[in-house]
Amino acid sequence: MKGIVDFINGHLKAMMAFLGTAVPLFFVFRVDGMTAGEWQTLIVTSLAAAGLTFSIPNTGPFAPKGDTPPAEPPA
Repeated sequence: MKGIVDFINGHLKAMMAFLGTAVPLFFVFRVDGMTAGEWQTLIVTSLAAAGLTFSIPNTGPFAPKGDTPPAEPPA
């Protein structure tokens, strides 16, 4: 189960960027029916937002922490 949680933790930011772009565009485009060009625009912009967001590393106080080596005892 840890593998799924780690995968979602590492990709959640990109998933939210995808949904944050796709959902508003869908509601704007669906008013009078969606054409093929509007579907393509929705998909391309959503994937671009997710890809650009995924490329930015998670840093800051809430970033996932890797395994840190144990501290050496003072000599």
